[in-house]
Amino acid sequence: MEIEIILDKHCIEGATKAKYNQAVSDYFKSNGDVDLLEKTIEGLKYFLEKADFRELRHMYPVLDANTNAKVILVVKESEGLMLCFENKELCF
Repeated sequence: MEIEIILDKHCIEGATKAKYNQAVSDYFKSNGDVDLLEKTIEGLKYFLEKADFRELRHMYPVLDANTNAKVILVVKESEGLMLCFENKELCF
């Protein structure tokens, strides 16, 4: 499953938290596919818990706020997560 995160107003951490909060809200409002929302919530939660966002922003300035970067968080059920942006792939 792929989750798109756009860094237009927030850095990678803030945009991920906003995406997580929206998914939780949609889940409780029953807005959408509940199974997909559950997987999205789990993937975003795992990423928020495991990622060192300070280090990510330091090493990859494109992950900072207001860059309009498009980031894809790929959730692999048996293999964890992969963050894809600008031809880079980071595994978590």
